Amino acid sequence: MDIKQQEEEIKKKFGKNRINSTRARSRRARQAGNSCSVVRFMGNNNILLWLDPSDPASLSPLVSTMPDRLTQLTNAGYTSVIESNIAIAKYGEKVWIHGEDAGQPGNPKVIIEWNLDVTALNLLFSNVYYELPAAGNPNLGHSVIGAGMCAIDANTLVVAKGKIGRINLNSSNSTYTVDPNTINITGGVCQGDVVYLPSYNSTITAVFSNSGVPHFWQHHDSNGNLLHQLNYPSSSDFVVSMFCHNGKVIAPSGVGPTGVMLEIQVNPSTSVLSTINSGLSYKNAEDMASDPQCCDNNNPPPP
Repeated sequence: MDIKQQEEEIKKKFGKNRINSTRARSRRARQAGNSCSVVRFMGNNNILLWLDPSDPASLSPLVSTMPDRLTQLTNAGYTSVIESNIAIAKYGEKVWIHGEDAGQPGNPKVIIEWNLDVTALNLLFSNVYYELPAAGNPNLGHSVIGAGMCAIDANTLVVAKGKIGRINLNSSNSTYTVDPNTINITGGVCQGDVVYLPSYNSTITAVFSNSGVPHFWQHHDSNGNLLHQLNYPSSSDFVVSMFCHNGKVIAPSGVGPTGVMLEIQVNPSTSVLSTINSGLSYKNAEDMASDPQCCDNNNPPPP
């Protein structure tokens, strides 16, 4: 093969690889857009995008590393903001992580907002929200921002710690306010996660019991009423993350690479909780999040 023929072969291979790469990006975008994709916050602080939890062979590609996020924060002027790896929320192409500003008195809690590009598979910095304290109730964020976090819509989050609270984001001045009508968690604290059910306007919270195993879930309505409490199926169950997929609330239970994907079912008449094996392929993380509409069968995820 002469030099000219070699050049032609290289061009063909390059063009083929470029086409395959474009097709792969388009396929990822379709998977993420047409199904309830899940963001996974890993123990090594990487963030992955689980494209289709209903497909056992579905990929969970990397979208962000902590060094990259820190670089973006630094470049945006937030040199003292430190993120937490215990809570993440998602709505459409918005992703939120909470953290704190170590350079401010009292290390105020902050909400860090990112834009998710499902085609390029990356997170791009969007905003950092600081608490706008309520009159007579400063630093309410410290009592509610913890291990549990999920989204109601593009401007409202649910957070859970010793209490459950709703956070309203104001992008015009980069502040957030905590609804003073917080919900008390009884018998423990949220060291697991929380999901929001749009059809019930309610929350399910994974609670670590103050009295030891078994730990449990609590189902609250928006007024703070405890609708039901359900123990984990066994004392060995360990739930740190929850998400929704195709109308099902999923709670991975396990340690490391082994475990079971529990499905939490809600009785529509009584609001009573029960669990079954979801049948999904097991994956776990420090935290996971999906769009709230994925908790309902009749509502598609946001565009």
